Amino acid sequence: SGMKRNSFRHVVETTRAVLSRIEAFGAFPRSDAVYQFKITLRDSNPPIWRRIQLKDCTLDKFHEAIQTAMGWTNSHLHHFRVGDSMYGDPELVGDNESDIEYLDSLHIRLTDILPVQGEPLTMEYEYDFGDSWYHDIEFEGRSRKDKGVKYPRCLDGARAFGRRRGVARAGDGSRPQPSRSVPGDAGAAVCGRAGRAGDRRAHRD
Repeated sequence: SGMKRNSFRHVVETTRAVLSRIEAFGAFPRSDAVYQFKITLRDSNPPIWRRIQLKDCTLDKFHEAIQTAMGWTNSHLHHFRVGDSMYGDPELVGDNESDIEYLDSLHIRLTDILPVQGEPLTMEYEYDFGDSWYHDIEFEGRSRKDKGVKYPRCLDGARAFGRRRGVARAGDGSRPQPSRSVPGDAGAAVCGRAGRAGDRRAHRD
């Protein structure tokens, strides 16, 4: 009977641990989930960054959300790097005379690459293969969507680089300095259409 009690206790403890992990990650349907990311333009000093939320979507749609939030014009090629895997539109990046084998970003969704239990994940997004504007993307977690809010939305951000005029390198080839500082809650004002889609809650950089 002692072995049975120990076995039952083990089952109970294991079940509680699993339920705890599920609750921590968010025990709700995938259709009610939104995914939060912090996007930082690499080598920008001080950092140019945005924090966005969006529903599950293809990586191609994620690319569109990044373009809007960061103020780019979607005029160049792009791809994602997650670990050792590369993701892009095969018909576009395939014409770039590259030996890279791409997984199709038109069909692969965020939930196909994000950790099941919500563990931290970082990925790289490169825009414009000529100038190579690298963005570091941090997955910050999953939460339940807010009622009445349109997604994607930009929660916060800091600094901009004159998106209507484009981005130019400094004369010495270094990365540009931000055109202005937009700290705190006001940072959402530079997030483009995504920032106006929902409320603008403040987050710390």
